[in-house]
Amino acid sequence: MKHDRAYMDRLRASRTRLLVRWPFYGTLAMRLDLGLSPMGTACTDMRRILFDPSFMDRLSDEALDFVFCHEVMHCVLSHCVRSKGKDPLLYNIAADIVVNSVILGSMGLTDLDVDGETPMHLAPDGREGRLMTAEEVYEALRKLSSPRKKALLAAAEGKGMDDHGIWEEIPEEEAAALSDAWKEGLKEARARFPGSGSPGRLRDVEMDPDRPARLRWPTLLQKFYRLCLSERDYSYLPPDPRYEGLSDYFFPSFPEAEDYQVRTIFVAIDTSASIDDDSLRFMLEELRGGMAQLPAMRCLVSFFDGKITDPVLLSDCRQVPDLKPEGGGGTDFFQIFETLKDLTGKQDLCGLVVLTDGYARFPEESAALGLPVLWVIVDSEVEPPFGTRAHVRLSD
Repeated sequence: MKHDRAYMDRLRASRTRLLVRWPFYGTLAMRLDLGLSPMGTACTDMRRILFDPSFMDRLSDEALDFVFCHEVMHCVLSHCVRSKGKDPLLYNIAADIVVNSVILGSMGLTDLDVDGETPMHLAPDGREGRLMTAEEVYEALRKLSSPRKKALLAAAEGKGMDDHGIWEEIPEEEAAALSDAWKEGLKEARARFPGSGSPGRLRDVEMDPDRPARLRWPTLLQKFYRLCLSERDYSYLPPDPRYEGLSDYFFPSFPEAEDYQVRTIFVAIDTSASIDDDSLRFMLEELRGGMAQLPAMRCLVSFFDGKITDPVLLSDCRQVPDLKPEGGGGTDFFQIFETLKDLTGKQDLCGLVVLTDGYARFPEESAALGLPVLWVIVDSEVEPPFGTRAHVRLSD
């Protein structure tokens, strides 16, 4: 019989593999203390992760790493403290469907053997769980007919890769602090490892159920970039179709480098007096997140109010924090298009993105010189007269 030390060494080895191969997950896993407990499977209370040695004996290294990630994602998404008042069995299944789908998708897998079973990852309607919140999957499960629900519960009984019973032991007064700590951990992990298997920007509603969902910016920017390239370069290789669609998680496509034609988008960010610090911070964070998902995209970034700054060329999302916003006056969109006119003779531009609250006079569409334009309108109902429009609400 193995000594406890051997099992603990194997858990540390699993965490090390994650740090090397999937550093996004590995970094988050370092936030959890490790322990052993004869509970049958694995579990977490957002402070520690416990494994039953007999369960570990049945797992390959790959499956053990997956279960480690599974527990981490329950913490990241605060599932452990969001099950109050719900049918525990149905919510457990719903939460598992979501996290399994997130992990499989981010690792480029379609299935995996974990203790003789394929992890549940599809909602009742056949969609990937990562396209939904745990609450949405839970409601879909509740609406199943009695025979289907009974069959699902019977199939799931005794086959879960973890035990959620420990969630009930988390003191209610500590729930908010634990959730906030994991949100901060997620932010740090994503900033350090924007690729490396990171599931991209998770749905706001997963992170804060009471906050309205915001713009799915990485998907929108990805689609806009593809639109720009399709109008300019018909040899463009689209992302792997396994990761396309209106997903709430965004993954890089990893095409061959020689198939890409690197093109540049001009990005103009509003820094006028009507833009508060939260809105500006959001614009910069979203720019970084969008670039992280599109390694072949370069951005020329200017800040504008009544005047516009000289464009700064960014080729890597890690350069975004180095930008120095300037402004604070009125808003003049015409400055953007004058700069665009100057740039077209010097740069191979494929599109224009304007992040703004929209409170200014718009030029004629001809000022865009035939280039696609994406207006991201923050905290207002202004409707630009041309181009692709998207509205983001931060104030509610």
